Amino acid sequence: MIDWAKPVCTKHDVPLIGDVGGFANNGRRHVTLPSMSVAEHLRHKSPTTWHYDDAGNCHLLGEPNEHDLVNFDPSDGIKRLRLDFSR
Repeated sequence: MIDWAKPVCTKHDVPLIGDVGGFANNGRRHVTLPSMSVAEHLRHKSPTTWHYDDAGNCHLLGEPNEHDLVNFDPSDGIKRLRLDFSR
């Protein structure tokens, strides 16, 4: 189960740090992530918003997916990509 009070990131090889928002009409949480194409993200800075259930899963069928979320642990040493609109 995800602790929504803590930062979240995807399960990708280079995880994407998500920005947790409110709830969608279907009761799932909004999480904004960097664009799946790193080149596109750096060029256009276009994020993608996904909808997640309380467990951090993005698919309604419950199949494991690299877009599913885990809590972000900055001490684990994994390099991650985050939204950066400062450029």
